[in-house]
Amino acid sequence: MQKTTRGWSRMPKPARAVVLRRVKAWVAGYDIFLAFLGLFALASLLSRTFLTPINLLNVARQVSILGIAAAGTTFVIIGAGIDMSIGAVIALTSVVVALLQKVPILLVFLVVMLLGLLVGGINGTLVSRLGMDPFIVSFGMGGVAEGLAFTFSGGRPVFIEVPAYQVLGSGQVLGVPIPVWIFATVTVLCSLALSRTPFGVYVYSIGENPEAAFVAGINVRMIRMATYLIGGACAALSGFVLAGRMTTGDPGVGMGLTLDVITAVVVGGTQLEGGVGSIPRTLIGALMIGILNNITNLLGIGIYFQMILKGVLIVAAVLLGRRRR
Repeated sequence: MQKTTRGWSRMPKPARAVVLRRVKAWVAGYDIFLAFLGLFALASLLSRTFLTPINLLNVARQVSILGIAAAGTTFVIIGAGIDMSIGAVIALTSVVVALLQKVPILLVFLVVMLLGLLVGGINGTLVSRLGMDPFIVSFGMGGVAEGLAFTFSGGRPVFIEVPAYQVLGSGQVLGVPIPVWIFATVTVLCSLALSRTPFGVYVYSIGENPEAAFVAGINVRMIRMATYLIGGACAALSGFVLAGRMTTGDPGVGMGLTLDVITAVVVGGTQLEGGVGSIPRTLIGALMIGILNNITNLLGIGIYFQMILKGVLIVAAVLLGRRRR
């Protein structure tokens, strides 16, 4: 230890500065992963139940539903947009699934996806074509979707009795819950779309500087529309899986989900200003929110305190993002 200390003290100041910069850069590059490991370790210490197989499978299912919606929302936020209708779309699609449960499941899936694309398309049209504020537009569409969910269901949960949906929500393949397989598929596809295709480059470009992207020949309106379509489709898929998980179409289930989804995306390092973010980091953000929800429930901490924690996380993530930028 003394040799190491002496070696550091004998090192020239410029060399020490270079080492410190490299260490800081490494920590900045892996900060979300280090934070996740720290939260996982803390949860393990706070509750013996946390590391039990049953609880971890529970967390995996919950994170899958959150993560599917967060993957789509990542496109929207990287493109310098915002979608406040996520939770309402999830609630509406879960109600539609419950009401159509006796229809063949594949047909219900198509209806649900078209519904998500419809909401995303309306959001995208109003934002990209008419230049309306994305927060106001998506907040308004969220109100419409939520109102429809309560209207269709009569304001009450609609129970699902068809076994196929129970398998969808609680079944396993090779010991892994089906929702986790769906989440993994969505994560891989979205990650490839963002990192390996020209479309992904265009999304980053319009988020960083839409004027420069337009001058470079990118169809800014079309790309921004596409991000909202992806966001709406992922929210609808999340609602479809959630209906199977709960075996219920609940019009009130979306309350709080929008906050969870956006928190997962922002905590994962996607900047609200746009142009920065990735699907793998959103995955870690979703895992952190899932663990946070789970450990607070295990410890008997109320939902209101959970909301405070998530609000603090969003503010801290935004401040850290601005410091980096």
